[in-house]
Amino acid sequence: MNLEERIKKGMIFYETEHKSIENKEIEERLDKERRHCKEKMFDYNHCRPDDQKTRQRILKELLGSCGEHVFIEDGLHMSYGSHVFLEEYFYANFNLTRINRKSYFYFLPLVLF
Repeated sequence: MNLEERIKKGMIFYETEHKSIENKEIEERLDKERRHCKEKMFDYNHCRPDDQKTRQRILKELLGSCGEHVFIEDGLHMSYGSHVFLEEYFYANFNLTRINRKSYFYFLPLVLF
C-alpha cells in the first residue's frame, strides 16, 4: 500500500524517508503542502484582529473550502489546511489545533468551539 492510499484510509503514515519513487513523489507534494500551510498560518496568526478581509482571504487560500462568516481566533495550527472544509457560521476560540487523522475533515454549519 502506498503512502497516498494509507492517508486516504485514515491509517498511520510516515511523512518522510520513503524509498519507493512513487512514495517519494507523494512525500515531496506533502512537504510542499505542509510548507504552504505553515506560511498561511503564520500570516493568519499575525494578522490584525480587525482586518477581517485579510483573515478571510488567508483562510480561503489555506483551507479546502471556507464558507462565509468564519472566524478563528489567533493560534491556528494544522498540518495541511487543504484537508479542512469549513461551512457557514463557524467560530473557533484561541489555539485551534487540527490534527489530520483522516484524509479530510469537515465542520458543518453553525459550529462553535
